[in-house]
Amino acid sequence: MPSLDLEAGRVVKRVEGVKGTGLVVGSPLEVAKRLWEKGVEWLHVVDLDGAEAGKPVNVGIAESLVRMGFHVQYGGGIRAKEHVELLLDKIGVERVVIGTLVHRNPRLVEDVVEEYGGDRIVAALDAKWGMVVIEGWRKEAKSLRDMLDLVYGLGVRQILYTSVEREGKLTGADLERVAWLRGVWPYGLQYAGGIATIDDILGLAELGVDAAILGMAFHAGLLDVVEASVLAARV
Repeated sequence: MPSLDLEAGRVVKRVEGVKGTGLVVGSPLEVAKRLWEKGVEWLHVVDLDGAEAGKPVNVGIAESLVRMGFHVQYGGGIRAKEHVELLLDKIGVERVVIGTLVHRNPRLVEDVVEEYGGDRIVAALDAKWGMVVIEGWRKEAKSLRDMLDLVYGLGVRQILYTSVEREGKLTGADLERVAWLRGVWPYGLQYAGGIATIDDILGLAELGVDAAILGMAFHAGLLDVVEASVLAARV
């Protein structure tokens, strides 16, 4: 699943989430058009502005992507029920990704899971050296183990594990921690962070990961999304 990380109306790719690092790619709609022509159906959209503002900011871009026909998974700045309702009901995205909200208001998460289903609410496990970080990766929260217990109890059935220390560095996927996660989490598992080669994709597929989020490797032209998907499907 290619990732469109949005900052000030542009697609960017940061290193370890640090503003001003990495790549400035350009227009999200132009990138999306090229992907649509290749046959890509799912997009992972990260609202970097929203994560900093504490509310979704780039919803207009998400709405345009939905109108193009994409299935959109959207995260960044989702801190209230009205944010979830806006994205799922009005904009029409398929899934929302929440992180900070799980820690700030788990009861609210339980409510939206009950309303929309555990597969449409994705819990973000953005972890740095085994500790989950929130609020735009600026604040340390719980251990991965504690986070898993929490989201399981809330009824969430989709998690996205991001290896923050690898993000944007092309240093390879964190297969060891993914193997541990797959062993203790029986539901939907997505991965992001450090993916650089087709071997990373195949390794994740062999471990039973349901989706690999491609960022830097895709935008830098190192991995073709369609080719990676075809090869992963054969595992």
